[in-house]
Amino acid sequence: MDIDEIIKKFQIDLDIDEIIDYVKKNYDKDKLIWDKIVVYIDLKNKGKRISLSKSQDFIFIEKKNSNEHGSLVYVLTENQPILVSDLEKIVKLSKSLRVDVYLSIVDKYGDITYYNVDETKLTKG
Repeated sequence: MDIDEIIKKFQIDLDIDEIIDYVKKNYDKDKLIWDKIVVYIDLKNKGKRISLSKSQDFIFIEKKNSNEHGSLVYVLTENQPILVSDLEKIVKLSKSLRVDVYLSIVDKYGDITYYNVDETKLTKG
């Protein structure tokens, strides 16, 4: 069962024990599994049409009135460092897909802050 399946089941059955079992079983493979579920549910509750990337590293927000990806969301937890090179890869991916990119930061209380990320060029001054 993947995140999509477990969340669909969660929204229908509200069986928290099944969700917790899923997180426990998959936590070693993906330390951000709970944060991804929280962001996924938050976006769904905001009326967004979303899907997960095949690697489950990203959440895609679909464009209105279209099945095309409109935005890419990368999930992080507070205090989790991210390398500039990783941000650069994410921005390059979003440019190749022609989508906006957002970082979602989940704090220890489950509150989410979304940051729009864009490319900038730094020069010596």
